[in-house]
Amino acid sequence: MKKLVICVAVLAMVWTSSAMAVDVPLVNASFEDPFLAVENSKIKGFDGDRDGFMGSEFDVPGWEDDCASGSANHSGIKQGSTTVYTGQRVRTGNQAAHLSPEATVLNESIVWQLTDQTIAADEIYTLNIWGWSDGTAGVDPLGTNLVVSLFYDDAGSQIEVASQNHFLPYDGANPYPEAQACGAVFTVSDVPGSIGKKLGIKFENVTTGAAGGFIHLDDASVDVIPEPATMMLLGLGSLALLKRRHA
Repeated sequence: MKKLVICVAVLAMVWTSSAMAVDVPLVNASFEDPFLAVENSKIKGFDGDRDGFMGSEFDVPGWEDDCASGSANHSGIKQGSTTVYTGQRVRTGNQAAHLSPEATVLNESIVWQLTDQTIAADEIYTLNIWGWSDGTAGVDPLGTNLVVSLFYDDAGSQIEVASQNHFLPYDGANPYPEAQACGAVFTVSDVPGSIGKKLGIKFENVTTGAAGGFIHLDDASVDVIPEPATMMLLGLGSLALLKRRHA
């Protein structure tokens, strides 16, 4: 019986730490735009109120920014190239987000998405994305700074609940830097006011003082799991069922 208890405890920990994680549905997590097909071209803006490629205006599915309509926005979607944007430069599909440095144009360095996920008690959300400095835009040799955040929507206002700054180094000798995994974690019990609200995710290039400082982003994902206390209860419940079965 002792061996059974140990085995079940181990299995419960493995099961609750991996199988319990669930993907939160995101729209266009790899920042693809169906209208952009010309190599190395770019759509300026995300939500259809700025100039796109060839002067047209497009919606980038799933993503928004708060840049003023008609402004000279430099953030958007960058189309890949068989000679430049290969491998780590675009991890999925042919396109990636392109965020300009802070303060070039108000709010153009931010891109966000409000999901359909309703936040519940006893949950932990983990946001992940791949990011890298743009080695083709005169970037400060030191690198760029990306802030990854989770928020909840409160009657149209974004209430930030978790944020993490990630430094993305740039080596001038390497024009195609490796993408780095960046993320942030939100424990719902820390912000009980978020329960019942919709979850949002946000990415911001906060680089300043650089002659370029662009950041690229690709393949966003969000996982949700119960808090450790809840997972422990689930594991103990499984153990009780097995003990009754073997009684």
